[in-house]
Amino acid sequence: MPHIISVPAIVHPVKPLPKKIQALMDASNEHGIIVVSFGTILKWIPTDIIEKLLLAFAGIDQTVVMRLQTDVITYS
Repeated sequence: MPHIISVPAIVHPVKPLPKKIQALMDASNEHGIIVVSFGTILKWIPTDIIEKLLLAFAGIDQTVVMRLQTDVITYS
């Protein structure tokens, strides 16, 4: 992948992506994909912060994949 910045302390051997995620990657637009993951340390994010993130992501051209461990979010 051309525009990846490797952080040596946290790079692990690559595993194949799940089929649904690979299909999303393959179907992404020419602007690419941004993957957002807060790892295992951050278990809860206030709803207002999630809303701000979603609003910010709505304003960019990239496809955004964000991993959250939270209840179902209803956003319109």
